[in-house]
Amino acid sequence: MKVPNIPKWILLAFVAMPLLTSCGKDNENGEEGQQAEQAKTINWEVFHEFEPGETVTQFEISDDAHWLFYTNSMGVTYRINKTTGEKNILYANPLQFEDGKLYLYVVRDNRSYFAVSNDFGATRTEYHVGTYTNYAAGWYDGAFMNLIVNRMFVMPNGDLVLPHIMDKANNAAYLQDNGLIAVSADGGATWNRRESNNSYIPALQGNRLFAISEGWTGVSSFASKLYYSDDVGASWQESDLEYAPQAVDRENNLIAGRGNQLLKFKGNSWTAYTWEGQTSSMDGPVYLNGLKYGGTTGNDPKGRQMDDIEFDAENNIYVMGRNGTTICRTKLD
Repeated sequence: MKVPNIPKWILLAFVAMPLLTSCGKDNENGEEGQQAEQAKTINWEVFHEFEPGETVTQFEISDDAHWLFYTNSMGVTYRINKTTGEKNILYANPLQFEDGKLYLYVVRDNRSYFAVSNDFGATRTEYHVGTYTNYAAGWYDGAFMNLIVNRMFVMPNGDLVLPHIMDKANNAAYLQDNGLIAVSADGGATWNRRESNNSYIPALQGNRLFAISEGWTGVSSFASKLYYSDDVGASWQESDLEYAPQAVDRENNLIAGRGNQLLKFKGNSWTAYTWEGQTSSMDGPVYLNGLKYGGTTGNDPKGRQMDDIEFDAENNIYVMGRNGTTICRTKLD
């Protein structure tokens, strides 16, 4: 669900509490008349433990869970064959694994490339998408240079959508990243930039995208509203979902999270999953931060953080373990 060195949380604690919104009554998400939460307990298993001293900032899982792609806190990206244990440097940043394809991007020699791999990162096809004209000032030509968060949407019609791209900015300030997306209709070879009035969040349910009104600006989360769009952001409807989704599982259910709790919206009701042995972020196998902003200013990319939530073909859920030293796995029945 997730720039290698940029953490993934943002000061938007609304995921941890109900959103006091009411949207159109005719939306297709089954939001009206949501039933009360059910409660279940789950257990986590360690899917992968990283080497001593290594921490992970983002990751992807192949559909069969035989490949793990991740970026560590030093900005180095690897792929690991979970069957053989073989580990290789990728030299590109993974964005998404979907339908057997690994999507990546890389900035090299002052140029930005979008890449697609059909063999789990062993080889890739690169498309030039941007060039720095003044690196120190952050000016560039092209569709985009860097990405604020590692999230990409593969739409049902095959279009690719990259949210939160960097605009041309003076003094490397990230000025208009919230309201910009890039869309490709040819598998990533060419891209068109679009503006949006809202800030996308990492959930795609069928053709439905989700966004919040305040963006990653440090504005009080209580003032933020949740929206959904069924036309790639051309128009938005206000949502009355009780929790802001952070991911969508392989059965098309919405997933949210906070602390030691995951929430799944299936049918017309939320189920809350908790696990024992955790009372704070300092103990237990997993601690989720939800959507948060932790920076000092609204254009600080280091403040943007969101939980990396991934799924395999069997709908097992994967998240980063405590302190980013493990990847943990469970199933939300």
